[in-house]
Amino acid sequence: MLKVSTFCVAMALSLSACGGSSSSDPNKTQTPASAPTSISQAIAQAESTGQIPTLNRDDTVAGPTTNGVRNDIAAYINSLPDTAVQKKALLQDAAALQLALTVDTTNQAAMLDVGQKIMKSSHCMFQQYGTTDAPKKSGDLEKFTVNTKARFDAYEKFNNAMSGTTLKSVITGADCEQ
Repeated sequence: MLKVSTFCVAMALSLSACGGSSSSDPNKTQTPASAPTSISQAIAQAESTGQIPTLNRDDTVAGPTTNGVRNDIAAYINSLPDTAVQKKALLQDAAALQLALTVDTTNQAAMLDVGQKIMKSSHCMFQQYGTTDAPKKSGDLEKFTVNTKARFDAYEKFNNAMSGTTLKSVITGADCEQ
């Protein structure tokens, strides 16, 4: 589960790496004129330079979606230089994450179905990206999908509802949706 504090620390560290000092005095740091003064400005600056994708931040949990994937996430995936098959794996993973945000957590059958879809999409990601790149790609999708408080709360609710649940692995060699 994505932790807000971990995300904030990672964001702060990555943003702090953007600044620097050209002063000969090592104890005095200079702030460039275009340096952001808030997290929202830093995010906007990173989006405008292409360091991170431009993400939907409306007040809804689902956001605007097409074919089960939030439109901004689909645009990000389609912009990647990955192969068509890899992009399909990313879209499958994004759709499973989207379901986790919107599932009725009181419906056990629906929860188990989403859990199975997440397992299949994870297996597909490993098939397409291998053990080194799959976790990073999946983690990036998770961060981009769970990018507002409402979405974080929904994802946390899903994870809490799934806590302690055991799923039977029904993974096959054909876990990637075509």
